[in-house]
Formats: sequence, C-alpha cells, structure tokens
Amino acid sequence: MKSIFLFYLINICIGILIFPLAMYLQLLGSISIYFYRGIAVVALLASIQLLGALFFTYKSKISSAHAIAITALLICFNVNFLVLVPVSLDRSISVYLLGYSYNYQEPFTEQELESIFLKGYMNDKNAIARRIDEQLKSGNIKKINETQYQLTDRGKRFVRFLRWVAPIYGVSDEFVSPKPVLIQKEKTP
Repeated sequence: MKSIFLFYLINICIGILIFPLAMYLQLLGSISIYFYRGIAVVALLASIQLLGALFFTYKSKISSAHAIAITALLICFNVNFLVLVPVSLDRSISVYLLGYSYNYQEPFTEQELESIFLKGYMNDKNAIARRIDEQLKSGNIKKINETQYQLTDRGKRFVRFLRWVAPIYGVSDEFVSPKPVLIQKEKTP
C-alpha cells in the first residue's frame, strides 16, 4: 500500500511540474494557437508519463491499472488548469483591465477603461488579427477574398454547439448569439 501511495505521489508531482515547464520552454512552439499547443503538450507528456509509469509497474508489484489511472488523472488536471488559467489569461478582458489598473494604481471611469481596453488591447495587441488567424487555422472561418472572411460549415457547427451548451451551464448567450451591431460595410473589391 505504501508503494502505491508513493507511486501516485511521485507521478502527480512529476505530471504537475512538467506541464508548466514544457509550456514555459515553448515545447511544440510551432503550434501557434495557445490552446491547441497546450492540448498537444498534455497529450505528449501524458504518453511519455504513461510509458514511464507502465515501465515502473512492470518492474514492481504495482498493477499497470495504476499507471493508466494516474495518467488519466493528470490529463484531467492539466487540461483543466490549461483552460482555467493560461487560456483565460491569453483571452481575458478582465485580466487585462485588472493588470492595467494594478500597474497604474489610480482610479478610472468606465469610459476611460473602455478606451484603455480598445487602444491598449484591441489595437496595440492586434487582438482581432490574432483571433482571425486563430479561427482560420481552426477552420471555423475562411477567407473569401482579399478583405473578407466567412463562417465555414465547421464554424456553424461549433456555434450551434456553443448555443446548446451555454444555457446548460447558465452562461449568457450574448457572445454566441449577439444582437446586430450597426457598422459601415466596406465596399468589396
């Protein structure tokens, strides 16, 4: 029983420490979409850890089922952490505004915060261009000419899925079913 406890403890420590280290060291850095890179790193590390754990169980009296269980547990933990922390940091309006307020330790009006966000995040950080690139690579949109993009069938399925999931989790559907915004359309080439 003590050896099983140590097996889990060692594997949990390794699995939890290796994932952030791999992300920090840009393992699989050629994958430009942060979420996809994180999932690929989790899968790669889980495969390596499973092989190591299976080798250990082969050499000891511990059942190989424990190697599979610890790997599944670590996949769940690391994917949840990826989604809750780094992916949120990469995409979060709230985190940007909190960080800005922390850096500049002064009060801001709502209008000032909106301006700070639009200039500092949307414009200076190329937020829209980054999201367009992400969605092109994900296959959710396609470029139809030099200046225009269109939702693909895959993108439509994804939006339908989000619209189905949002009410189940009590999440507002404002982002997946937005009201029309009046804009001046550019003339197509």
